[in-house]
Amino acid sequence: MKPQIGRSTSNVTPIKRNSPGAKTSWSINHTCGHQADRDLSDRAADRRAGFAEWLAEQECTDCWRASKEGDEQDKAA
Repeated sequence: MKPQIGRSTSNVTPIKRNSPGAKTSWSINHTCGHQADRDLSDRAADRRAGFAEWLAEQECTDCWRASKEGDEQDKAA
């Protein structure tokens, strides 16, 4: 089979993973009552809204760490 050399015959433009028009910063209202602004630019643009919804169902990072430290102290006792 002969290798193809030259320009591509496809007329489809690839979609950029993090296109400049997609929202990257989300304001999250956590279940603990705290609000946090999160930069979700490290996630694919089509998955950011779902991840933001999932984050809203969780405690904020500070509250999660505080509860985790409390669990570790209970286990040590």
